[in-house]
Amino acid sequence: MMLIHLYIHEHKAIRRLNVPINGRFACRVSPREAIEVEECAASWDFYNGYACSAIIGVNGSGKSTVLDFISAFDKDSESVLLAIFFDAKTDTYNFCYANSTPELFGDVRADKKFRQVLKVERFFAHNNVQVVSINTLPPASAFLAGVSEAKEKAYIKNLISGEVLKSEGRKKKYFDQIFSYLRNYPYAERLDEPCFGFSFPGAPQGMWDKLYAVLDRERFEQAAVSDVMRLNTISFELEDCTAHEVFHCLVRTNIPSILNLISKRAFGVSASFDLLAIAFFKYYVSPQGEAIHHKVELAVREVLRDMRLADEKLAAQGAIDELENNLLEQLWSIWDSYQALVEVILYQCYDGEHLNLKQVKVEDYGTITSLIDAINKLPRNLSAGITWGWQGVSSGELAKMHIFSQLYGYLERAASSARPIILIDEADLYLHPEWQRTFLSDMLRMFGLIEAYKPGFKPQLVISTHSPIIVSDFLARDITSINRDEFGGFTLGKSSGFGCSVVDIYMQDMHLSSTFGEHARRRLTHLIEAAKNNSLSEKDRELIAEVSSETVKGFLLSYDKNQ
Repeated sequence: MMLIHLYIHEHKAIRRLNVPINGRFACRVSPREAIEVEECAASWDFYNGYACSAIIGVNGSGKSTVLDFISAFDKDSESVLLAIFFDAKTDTYNFCYANSTPELFGDVRADKKFRQVLKVERFFAHNNVQVVSINTLPPASAFLAGVSEAKEKAYIKNLISGEVLKSEGRKKKYFDQIFSYLRNYPYAERLDEPCFGFSFPGAPQGMWDKLYAVLDRERFEQAAVSDVMRLNTISFELEDCTAHEVFHCLVRTNIPSILNLISKRAFGVSASFDLLAIAFFKYYVSPQGEAIHHKVELAVREVLRDMRLADEKLAAQGAIDELENNLLEQLWSIWDSYQALVEVILYQCYDGEHLNLKQVKVEDYGTITSLIDAINKLPRNLSAGITWGWQGVSSGELAKMHIFSQLYGYLERAASSARPIILIDEADLYLHPEWQRTFLSDMLRMFGLIEAYKPGFKPQLVISTHSPIIVSDFLARDITSINRDEFGGFTLGKSSGFGCSVVDIYMQDMHLSSTFGEHARRRLTHLIEAAKNNSLSEKDRELIAEVSSETVKGFLLSYDKNQ
């Protein structure tokens, strides 16, 4: 089942617009007059046997509205629309009406048999038609609180970014599909093996500098000071890991931040950091074998003991004892939080051979949420330096990964009998020009991979785009160019495609007045006029010298009699 034409009588801002979807068919709908449909071109293999088309136009030309045609069939919609489908198996046209009847459109003039479909939802279910929407940005409603949305129809599959992240269940499914795509799709390695990872770099360098300044000022033995400062350069590469080793690595690399936190919470003055740093240093270099987190506790106790001796009145009131209990409880809470974090890292991220705390790779949504939950239980100054997200992935790579992983997951799950119509809005958004160049080719390769084990599975692809690079992969007959006239109405324009240069498509189909940026165009126009009038100034000549194109530079200077 293939969508071949839309007639939008009234849908959102669009009125009375014929939108051809497949160039193999010539369709024309004239309300009160006739519906005309005929097959005007043979079916051939330009798109490897799949139906593909593109919708282009300037911003505000209604591309997204056209791709949202399916919402017109909702029972609460008041849009008036006619969608024409062609069933190759039965060689039949199917006219599907939204809030309308055949009487509105008059006679039917078709070169094949046809059916009038008023119960569209039943038609979709009977023919297993599924409309799959996907884009790289959430819809506007995703940013608005309190916007109610209708329950999704069985024949609509929303893979839009805002939709797939609406609940914990959907988030899990979304991440699982990305991981499945990266593991199983044979061409995913083109994205340079991106991964979701966590990095535990330890305390920032500024805090280590603060600790060193204190120890250096006290004139401690330099070798011992250097030994403490090596805590900042210990290896994050751990082998044969135990919970003990990972825990102590996290504590050691965050010592200055932990001391700074306790000093602020206990005393609120910078001098207390110095006292804690000095006390910690003495315990750290002592031959006693306490673990490093116990030495932090001993340092806190020593500072408070000195406070008791210095202020017997305050000590007698029990204030220092209460402060000590509070500080130790805070330290124990930090140790517990680190221990919980260690358990997740060790039992869900460690492969039994190697662990790098600066890049802990994760391939499971449950592990991601467990790590984030554990990190969020740490005090803010200890969690702030921990980073997580897609590593080695730009926004463009993430956009491509979103589209392809979601689509790959859907196509894998879809029944072999399904007839998907895949609608991709703003297909080029965030994509590097090279990925735009291979976008359709990569999509067709994915379709072929799925069809290899689902014979006869033929998705239809309809995209909107601003990219002349993507458009150049389509036959002109399969490109719909929508324009706005001077009165704000919608019209169709002539399209260029296969065999045309990117510059031609930019100028003709993308409705650009120039291929130069506007600022550069104005400067060049001034230089051309000045050159023709033999009135180039010295500053004009200096600007001409900055022109990268030798052809343009030579043209401008050819008029200059003073060169």
